[in-house]
Amino acid sequence: MIIAHTKKVRVGVSDFDLILCVYKLTSYMFEFINYKGKQIFYIDYSQVKTATDTLNLLEKSADVLRNHSGKMLILINYKNAFASTEYMKRAKKISTETHHKVEKRALFGVTEIQKILIKTFNRFAKDKAYPFKTKEQALEFLVS
Repeated sequence: MIIAHTKKVRVGVSDFDLILCVYKLTSYMFEFINYKGKQIFYIDYSQVKTATDTLNLLEKSADVLRNHSGKMLILINYKNAFASTEYMKRAKKISTETHHKVEKRALFGVTEIQKILIKTFNRFAKDKAYPFKTKEQALEFLVS
C-alpha cells in the first residue's frame, strides 16, 4: 500500500506544496522528518527483507529526490540492509543524475562491508555519503 498526501511545508522563507512521502511498501518506508528546524529526508532500509525490495525503495526515494524543488538533507538507515552489486550500480547512476539535489547525505547502521562499498561509491559520486555509528551523530552532521 502506498500512502501519500499533500502537506504545506515551511522551508526557509518560502512555502511549497510537496507530496509528503510516507511510503509503506510492505515493511519499509521513507518520510520527511524535522530535526532542529531542518527538513530531512529519512530513508529506512532496516526492515527491508529482499534485494528486490531494496532496489524498489532506492527507486521510490530517488523519485522523491528528482521531484523535489531544492537541495535535500538525506538520512539513511542501513541497519540490517542488503547492499548488492546491483544496488550499488543503481545508486551510483542515481547519484550522477541527482547530485545537484543533495546538500548532505548521512548514513547509520552501516556494517564494515557496507563501509567498503560506501568508499567505492564515494570515489564516483559527486555527493558523498558519510557513515556514522548512530542516528544522533548522523543527524548532528546533517544540521551542522
